[in-house]
Amino acid sequence: MISRRTFLAGCLPAALTACSTNEVIRTITAAAQSGSIEGAISTVASSKAQSWARNPSSIERDFKNLDSFVKKFFGDVVDVWGDDNATTPSQKVFVKYSNKYKSRGVIDFERSIVRVETLVPDHLKQAIVLTVLSPDDPRDIDLFSDKTPTLGGEPFLYNQVHDQDGKAVRWQWRANRFADYLIKTARQSREVTLNNGEKKTEVFVEFPLIKTATATRQNRYAPLVNKYAAKYKLERALVYAIIKTESNFNPYAVSWVPAYGLMQIVPTTAGRDAYKDIHGRSGTPSRDYLFKSENNIRMGCAYLNILQSRYLAGIKNPTTREYCVIAAYNGGAGNVLRSFHNDRTQAIALINRSSPASVYQRLRTKMPKESQNYLKKVIAAKKNYV
Repeated sequence: MISRRTFLAGCLPAALTACSTNEVIRTITAAAQSGSIEGAISTVASSKAQSWARNPSSIERDFKNLDSFVKKFFGDVVDVWGDDNATTPSQKVFVKYSNKYKSRGVIDFERSIVRVETLVPDHLKQAIVLTVLSPDDPRDIDLFSDKTPTLGGEPFLYNQVHDQDGKAVRWQWRANRFADYLIKTARQSREVTLNNGEKKTEVFVEFPLIKTATATRQNRYAPLVNKYAAKYKLERALVYAIIKTESNFNPYAVSWVPAYGLMQIVPTTAGRDAYKDIHGRSGTPSRDYLFKSENNIRMGCAYLNILQSRYLAGIKNPTTREYCVIAAYNGGAGNVLRSFHNDRTQAIALINRSSPASVYQRLRTKMPKESQNYLKKVIAAKKNYV
């Protein structure tokens, strides 16, 4: 985990080249993985230049977003947990704080692990119950505060977690009993150091999602994928692969663009395009609108259709066009075409003269790093859904 001091030293000087809040997260992640803040910032900056050129006023907005991010997530959370132990929600990690940020539930969908931890041992049971019974509808829970959600209805983790008897946890009495069991048999502790040097004891439990959890989440959205893939003339396998790559079927998925939901729709870009296509008028979808799974999947499919039938329609080979659509879903159609030529017409002509393999290779070398990796991941994921 990068400290707040390193974050500020590395990112604030770059505020006018890479500091919308999503880019901050990408920068932190890339820097943590590579040890190079400068290299990470350079990659992010190249992808921001075009949008800032089109809309210079967004520079100030992005800076304000950064300021808000620092105050919130390197403020409230870090003040309680310290730099090295701060955890925030992302596309594939659910994090919900409670009890004045002293307790949190973390669901890692990539590792299929649930971890519930607290700095107040007496609150561990409550934190476990809150995590296991978290609402199924992301609109009913605020990931960016310590507000306790109202429990009731079918939990999000229903049929994804089994208790000590191998039963799905649906009701509070079973969640209470499961929490007691975990505290008795799986409670662990570790020492954490806060920024002021004070040491505190964190108590926690970890337990796995069941092996079929990902399939359970996938199947939950199958009717919607089938419906909107057919409506927008898309391969279902492609839609599934994008959801898998974007969120791993996590309806709570968020990133700092901001992007929301299963297909990670950015309200002011893909969201606007899809909204106009769907509703026949201009508009920007709200966060709550995008947290409704049907809206999210419909918008994601509509945007994929816009990419393949409008922005990239001139690409003749279906395989080549699919590669370009996938890369554009992540990095924008403009960046895809500029990977071949600055002139759109000449870029399309060059793509049409090239084989699918050579187009794929060029996208994997000329697009920003994130889009390069995204293309590879989606193509690999798609094979599992064909």
